Amino acid sequence: MNLTKEEQKNLHIAIRQFLYFLTTFAFVGIIYLLTKNFNNQTFNENGVVENIQLMFLLSSVVTFLYCALTEEKWRELSFLLASVSLLASCRELDKVFDQILPILSWKFAYLFVITATIYAWKHYKKTLKTILHFFGMPSFYIMCIAVVMILPVAQCIGHRPVISAVLGPRFTRYDIAVIKELFEEALEVVGYLLILLSAVEYKINIKEHK
Repeated sequence: MNLTKEEQKNLHIAIRQFLYFLTTFAFVGIIYLLTKNFNNQTFNENGVVENIQLMFLLSSVVTFLYCALTEEKWRELSFLLASVSLLASCRELDKVFDQILPILSWKFAYLFVITATIYAWKHYKKTLKTILHFFGMPSFYIMCIAVVMILPVAQCIGHRPVISAVLGPRFTRYDIAVIKELFEEALEVVGYLLILLSAVEYKINIKEHK
């Protein structure tokens, strides 16, 4: 069967999405193995899962910066995406920045986003055009799923009052804290993996768009 270029492109997208699904599924299996080794320390502050989260985010930053430096047409948008990923990376290092910058802490990283936004605004016509193209890319939809995982799902399901209400008074504050970390950190780390996968897909989409 002869496929048109558009059909071939769609087939390649579907294959990549399936590979991303398998990657995510395999990673959940890795989390399961980590819990066997680290037990109730798995999701602790500065624990193994938080370190993996940081690794995913920094890898995303590097990928977006690579796109910014190698693809001039997409530079402004790539810098914006890199700055948001860098902000999230600093947020994951909040305990470290609490000690280094007691008052400002990790919030100084908003400067990266502000700087990238100002740079994009200086070339707003070009930025708007690339953003509208981005809205039609598979990488955008993966990123949307990631944001849903990280913000409303992880933060709401991992919200302490919700867990306390469900478990009732028979559980101690320590039990509730452990369960909170389980839900919140597990969902977040999957979301950060999806951010990294969206960065990889973003690079591929740019190449296809050319």
